[in-house]
Amino acid sequence: MLKFLFLDDEKVRHDSFDTFISRFNDIEVTHTYTYRDTIAALEKENFDLLCLDHDLGLSLDPETETPTAWTNASLNKVKSGADVAEWLAENLNGEFVNVVIHSWNPVGVQNMLDILKDFNVVPYTFGGSLFSFMSHYIPTLRKG
Repeated sequence: MLKFLFLDDEKVRHDSFDTFISRFNDIEVTHTYTYRDTIAALEKENFDLLCLDHDLGLSLDPETETPTAWTNASLNKVKSGADVAEWLAENLNGEFVNVVIHSWNPVGVQNMLDILKDFNVVPYTFGGSLFSFMSHYIPTLRKG
């Protein structure tokens, strides 16, 4: 059984990912929406693949992770996928992790690539089909 972690702040992407993954009967997905949930999952178990978004809900208070008004101050405090990447780099030393970065934010993707330079990372910026890409990528995980 392959274990994936899927981080995104938008429920519709989680639902779409579940629909796509349902065609495979040997993949278990842990869904996270925030930095805090992601780190808790990573501390609890190992995953064969991390699918990480960069921008994680600009209207969330970084301490309580509850919706707040959009202000310049709150925008600068929100934990992003880059913060998850930093945690990975500091805590996992490049071990085990296959990462797909999926984001509309090419600057954020590049930042995460720089942080995770010692990991097996595949960048995916939206423009094509993430699911078509994953259909080709998943078999490579089974071979490893």
